[in-house]
Amino acid sequence: METEYTSMIEYTSVKECAAEAARVARGVDAARLPEPSGCGDWDVRTLVNHWVLYSAHGLEHRALRKQLPDELTARDFTADTDWAEAYAAQLERAVAAWSDPRVWEGEIDLGFA
Repeated sequence: METEYTSMIEYTSVKECAAEAARVARGVDAARLPEPSGCGDWDVRTLVNHWVLYSAHGLEHRALRKQLPDELTARDFTADTDWAEAYAAQLERAVAAWSDPRVWEGEIDLGFA
């Protein structure tokens, strides 16, 4: 019972964070993608691609207990003009993958070294 309650609280947080991430993505100006990001050597494009990969695709794959495929880790998501909308849709799939309380059980490898 406690696990189900905890997973519902966590799921609600994931859902709220995903909605905010989608909102922020829609505000990224394409003209700024080649500019420095403030994160080391990464430009905004590199930072956004990392963000999209791990916050949306990675989130879904962790719920499904699957590794991220190479084609995703090498992809430039920002190459698509509608990347922010595609990101929002992927976030919805990721959030949906975490909606089952059983997904929250056991060890979850977040894939971050």
